[in-house]
Amino acid sequence: MSITARHEGLFKGVDDYTFHILGCGAIGSSASIQLARMGAAYFHLYDRDIVEDVNIGVSQYMHQDIGKTKVDALK
Repeated sequence: MSITARHEGLFKGVDDYTFHILGCGAIGSSASIQLARMGAAYFHLYDRDIVEDVNIGVSQYMHQDIGKTKVDALK
């Protein structure tokens, strides 16, 4: 049995859905990135906060994202 056979088809059609992520902090940013890696293409991201230095390391943001809105940084 192939190592991936157990998971075949598990994420099939994930690009057919629109995902709504409420909050783009540690959990929301990680969920968004993982869904995109699985093939999701349609998102509505909701967060009015901006990326600050305290977000680096806990969320999926980098130093060049500081000052951007979290939604724009995740795009």
